[in-house]
Amino acid sequence: NHIGELKIPISQGVISKDDVIADYYELSKFSPWSVGEITLFKNGGGAHLDIMISQALLNAWQARC
Repeated sequence: NHIGELKIPISQGVISKDDVIADYYELSKFSPWSVGEITLFKNGGGAHLDIMISQALLNAWQARC
């Protein structure tokens, strides 16, 4: 409940708590439902982790092209 990027949209009705499926303690819940599905990762830590995750995602995407 402390992450503003989630707390604010939930309080404004943009998303609901039901839209947040799991956290890293529940990784088994992360499975694609459809080809067009979008998975959002919210890092509640430092910006260096955002950069590392972004680079890993970019590398994975480029490997598929």
